[in-house]
Amino acid sequence: MKSFKNNFNYQQKWQIEVEVENSDAAILKNYNLTLLKELDTLIKEISSENFWEIIPKILGIDSKLNLLNFFLLESDAVSNSKEIIEIIEKDYLSYNKELCGYRLNETPSYSLIFDIK
Repeated sequence: MKSFKNNFNYQQKWQIEVEVENSDAAILKNYNLTLLKELDTLIKEISSENFWEIIPKILGIDSKLNLLNFFLLESDAVSNSKEIIEIIEKDYLSYNKELCGYRLNETPSYSLIFDIK
């Protein structure tokens, strides 16, 4: 896995990924840009005083971006952009849990990566 050196480097990866053609590309591109703007704002606001409040939100945006990437590149099951966004907004909270091999009804280990907002 590639390490990201800064916010620009991280966001550049997601901007490239969303270039995939889709019938509702404008809606998905706008959703992607909204997530990236929110991420940029959170990164600018983070401090030692609000770290525990901001980090779960950053992890949530990362989960949403990963799910968006999955739907754009690997899923033929859903082609409607509004449906894709609805699924992402519903499923992003459990993304890391499933990625780590937990079932939805299981309680994951005590870790920051499962504190998603």
